[in-house]
This record gives sequence, C-alpha cells and structure tokens, in this order.
Amino acid sequence: MDSRLKGFSDRLYRCLMSAYPAEFQQRFSAEMAQVYRSLCCQVYQDAGISGLLHIWLSEIWDLPMAALVQWGQILTKRRMVSMQANPWDKTDGTIPLNPRQAFLAVLPFLLFGIASLVGRLDFFYTHPANLPLWQVLLTDPDLVCGWTILIGLAAGIIAGFPRWTFSYLSWGLLYAWNWSNGVFYGHVIRGESWLIFLAVVAVSLLIRRSIQPLRVILASLWCDLTLLPFGIFTLYTWLYMLADSNHNPYLTLFIIATTLVTCLGAWGFFRSTSPVRRVLALIGGLFLAMVIDAVNNATWDFAAYYGLPKGQEGINPRLALAILSLFLVMLGLGWITRWRQQRWKA
Repeated sequence: MDSRLKGFSDRLYRCLMSAYPAEFQQRFSAEMAQVYRSLCCQVYQDAGISGLLHIWLSEIWDLPMAALVQWGQILTKRRMVSMQANPWDKTDGTIPLNPRQAFLAVLPFLLFGIASLVGRLDFFYTHPANLPLWQVLLTDPDLVCGWTILIGLAAGIIAGFPRWTFSYLSWGLLYAWNWSNGVFYGHVIRGESWLIFLAVVAVSLLIRRSIQPLRVILASLWCDLTLLPFGIFTLYTWLYMLADSNHNPYLTLFIIATTLVTCLGAWGFFRSTSPVRRVLALIGGLFLAMVIDAVNNATWDFAAYYGLPKGQEGINPRLALAILSLFLVMLGLGWITRWRQQRWKA
C-alpha cells in the first residue's frame, strides 16, 4: 500500500475517531485503528484504490453515527447516575432514628412549649411570692420541664448515649446557663444550676460504670458537625417559644404554632440520613419560627404596652443579614460533614 495513501487513510480515521467520547477513545481507539489499518491493507491488495475508497466512504457514514450512539449512552447514563445520587440526599452513614426514638428527641422541645403556655396561666401571676424553694421547684412549669429534661439526660447516659440523648444534652446545657442567673418567686439561683447539671452527669456515669458515653459525645461531635447547628437551633427556638415580655392577645396561638414548627424541624433532623437535609430541616423550622415571631410582633404594639417611645418599624437590614449569615454557616457545616465523610470513604 502506497505510503501517501496509508498516511491519508490514518489521518482520516483519526479525525473520525475524535467524534467519539474521550472515555471511549481511551479504551478502544488503539484497537480500532489497528483493525482499520489491517483492513485497508488487505482491501488495497485485493481491489486497489476502488476498494479503499469504498472503505473510506463506509467509515465516513458509519463512524459518526456510531459516535452519536456512544454519546447518547454516556449522557443517559450520567443523567441516571445524577438522578440516583442527588448530592442533597447523600448519606454520611448516620442512622436515622426510628419514630419512637425521634419522638424522645423531640420531646424536650414539646415540653418547653407546653411549659411556656402553662406559665402564662393567671395562677402563676397570682401565686404567693414567699413559697418555699422545694414547692417552687415542683410547681414552676419552667423548672419542672428542666427537671424532666435532666432525667431524660440521665437515662440517655445510662443507656450508653443513643443519638436522641443529644437533644437532652443541648437542652440541659441551655437550662444550666439560663438558671445560672434566675429568680423564681424571690429565690435567687446562680451557679447552683451548673452544679446540678454536672451532678446529674457524674451520677449517671457512676451508675453506668463507664466513661463510654463521654467518648460517644466526643466522637459524634467530631464526625457529625451538624450537631453544632442543632445546638444553635435549640437556642434560638427556645427564645421564640419563650416569648418573654410578649403580651400579644393571641400569644397562646403563636406559642403553639412556634412549638409545632420547632418540633417539626427537630423531627426532620433526627429522621434524615443526609447531613445537608438534616441542616435544611433545622433551617426550615427556625425560619418558620422567625416568620411566626415577626407576625406576632407586628400584631401588637410593644412600645405602647410598656409606655416606651415608638421604635422603628420594618425589617432591620442588619438583622436580616445576620440571620442569612447564620443560615449559611449552618448549611456550610452540613456540606462539610458530607464532604468529610465522602473523603474518609475514598
């Protein structure tokens, strides 16, 4: 076969081969080129230039069509893979809680919402101010809710700190901080709240006879950074359910609505396997609580009730920016958790 014809034939085939996807070329181009050269040499010996022209025309027609088929298969496959492996749904290996366990995790939010409602009954505004401390501890709704949460924390530590116990840990820390500067019916509570919290943890570990729950806490916080947004969620939803210094005539309905959306956010967090979706559940619940609070504040006049100068109305741009930044940080921690888990698996 003439060298010029051979060179032209090879260039023509390489040009046609470039129509194939890169993955296909890397795998099959060398073998296909070798078969093509052998076929051209054989046909040229048998039929001369006319046979060679027939092969060239066949390749010019057939090869681009075959390349289109390969592109279609690759694009279809990638689309199917992208549909099956949605980045929002990728799991980090965290096992979601079953409905019963998820209810245990949501229970502190529900209890505090109920305590916030009960604490606004007229009975607690007309109660004598000189009650003994033991009676205050057993009758004040906020304190009763706190004791119940500490009991749940102790039960979780004794059980080896299952995942639902993180809800009781975050609420226990929140109560210890809040009680460290509180006054209940004339009884002042300072640092005793932290001593009570630490005592509950210490006694639970002694009953367990192991520091394994502490290892679980540290390992979980290291592996699952979405537990940090959960702590943020607990703090802010506590503030919205508390509705302190709020005397809206429809306050009961607003507290109920805030409690429900808060419980829904916590439920979604503990029922999801994807770190991103866990954080989105928290952001969704917190955002709805903020919307309810905004409607609450817009439907009563705080300044007029307390005899204060009328303040600025509308949305504060700085506050809106701070809230957006908070949401972005929470979402970023979810993405980092997902990225770290994928990196460890690789």
